[in-house]
Amino acid sequence: MYSHLYEYFNICSDENYLIEKPTNEIKKALEETGVLIKSKNNCYSNSEKFPWINITLVKTLNGNYSESISAIPFSNLLTIVISKNEDNHAYLKLLKDISHRLGWKLFLNYEGDNVLVTT
Repeated sequence: MYSHLYEYFNICSDENYLIEKPTNEIKKALEETGVLIKSKNNCYSNSEKFPWINITLVKTLNGNYSESISAIPFSNLLTIVISKNEDNHAYLKLLKDISHRLGWKLFLNYEGDNVLVTT
């Protein structure tokens, strides 16, 4: 999906979403960054000291999902939306850190395709 305002990223084990992790483990990794705060049960957003970001934890079979308002015990995908009007370097540093913490990969979602971001 293209937007002149936003960029879309995914963090997952691979392009087929094969590896799940306990959602609580993922939440802990997000909270340990120091710049993300829980906004809904499975969503995180930026603290006041970081540019706008939205991260949603999901469990998917093929990349499609709907946001769940109830707790999910396992997740295999983090979907991320960032602003194109902010410091891209700060975003990439954070997203690479999260992917390293989880042992997963960072992908730019470009026009519906996952493009691996080099770490």
